[in-house]
Amino acid sequence: MGAMPCMDNVNKLIYHFAIPFVLIAYCLFVIYDYNFYDGNGRVASIEKHTSNIKNTNIDALILGGSNSYLSLSAETLSLKSDHSWYNLSLFSEGYTDENYMHFLKEEFGGAKSKDIRIIIYSTIYPNREERFILERQTGKMNIAGRRKSIKPNYSFISHIRNSIDKGMLYPLPNKYGDFDFNNFDCILKGKSDFRPVHVDISSVWLQKNLISIQSIFPDAHIIVVSPSEFFDNPDNLIDTTLHAERLFHSLTALNKKNNVNINFSMIGEASYNKKNLLCDDYHHANSKGRNYRTQNLYTQIIAANQESIRYE
Repeated sequence: MGAMPCMDNVNKLIYHFAIPFVLIAYCLFVIYDYNFYDGNGRVASIEKHTSNIKNTNIDALILGGSNSYLSLSAETLSLKSDHSWYNLSLFSEGYTDENYMHFLKEEFGGAKSKDIRIIIYSTIYPNREERFILERQTGKMNIAGRRKSIKPNYSFISHIRNSIDKGMLYPLPNKYGDFDFNNFDCILKGKSDFRPVHVDISSVWLQKNLISIQSIFPDAHIIVVSPSEFFDNPDNLIDTTLHAERLFHSLTALNKKNNVNINFSMIGEASYNKKNLLCDDYHHANSKGRNYRTQNLYTQIIAANQESIRYE
């Protein structure tokens, strides 16, 4: 009989003190996690882009995700053309379409947007599964990949580990917005992941984004790029070219059907022919691969005879 009052006291202690303590501790941890999230350098990179843009005269942009951030060079294009290029590609294109388009509006509001004459939009999403496009429309992350939920971005153990060993940290972009390979070690992981969504689905998504980009930069010609990748399966070398052609025709037909006028063209890029051109993934170039891809794209743009582009 004496054990029952003791158990009652333990239950009361748990109910009145332990549970509230755990809940309060968890809330404080989520707040800490949110406020000190750096995304392995993603937050600082975005802030650096904002600073660069304020102090740079720009009339040509590279847009897209990590494929173009690591693998295309605005500096090289600036040297080869009479345009002032800037690479405003963000990891995962800012994680959602809403995030990225809002960011572009914020950075190029008003008259500054009319200075942009050319845009290279290099997006990997038409070459991936449909779920990735769907996530871009329903995702709960901010532009740096920070979750908008009560679930923390990093576990408690991860925070302790990161405080001891900073681990991977993406470097700040240079003054052209290009990735700084001098402060990053490329270690190849992942695998070839060419699993394109059906063009009828990707063309609807792409049209929506191009309309948004054109509304922000009304005087720009947009070159949509199907980006370079390395393929373990040689058949994919043909598949990616055909897919880019099908996507272009589907998008053109959709624009005509919806009476949409977008000033755009499309290029399917050459694939990486060697693994020694890669950084940490099959669609991420290293410094040597970036030069290879940028030079190839430059050549393809000239070959396409883009009248709106003034090259030397």
